[in-house]
Amino acid sequence: MSDRKLIQQFVDSFAKLDDMLLLESNYPELVVDQTAEEWETWNAIPVWQPASISTPLEALDSLYNAIGGGPLPCLYEALILTYRWLEVDLKVFELFANPPGEGLGGLINSISKRQYSTENLLFPRYIPFARAGAGFHDPVCFDTSQMSDQRDCPIVRIDHEALMCDSKIVERERPWKSFRDAVTEVVFSS
Repeated sequence: MSDRKLIQQFVDSFAKLDDMLLLESNYPELVVDQTAEEWETWNAIPVWQPASISTPLEALDSLYNAIGGGPLPCLYEALILTYRWLEVDLKVFELFANPPGEGLGGLINSISKRQYSTENLLFPRYIPFARAGAGFHDPVCFDTSQMSDQRDCPIVRIDHEALMCDSKIVERERPWKSFRDAVTEVVFSS
């Protein structure tokens, strides 16, 4: 399967796994147009959908500067340069938002707003891109110290309490050998 098709199937799975409620109205590009019948009550909550918004390759430079290096897995880079979305619960992990805007500033903000994780994770080359699903706060990271020749790397779940309390990196698990494996699992579980 081509990367383009796999990314499309991954993005299509967002609506199958998450309720896609739009709790903030800062991103009109993502709002799903509702018909009058769907808006029968005054308290209806709007929903969002991912948008295909092309981002120039040069935008990766600002992301790499923010995280202290690069590259990231090829499939992830293709995803963030092709689509924009809000934080989405994919059950196996909650993918950080890559909202519309100039460059990848929204994604950088999504990564860096979890201060306890980014300060301690970036040095050993763990790059957070999600957090554990089911209400857990453990960061889910790319272990870029083990980047393969095909530009993919293992995914690691880090214990957030050890990070917050002791500034220690404690791996809870390595649920996937690659981002491609994680994406494939999400696609086939939706």
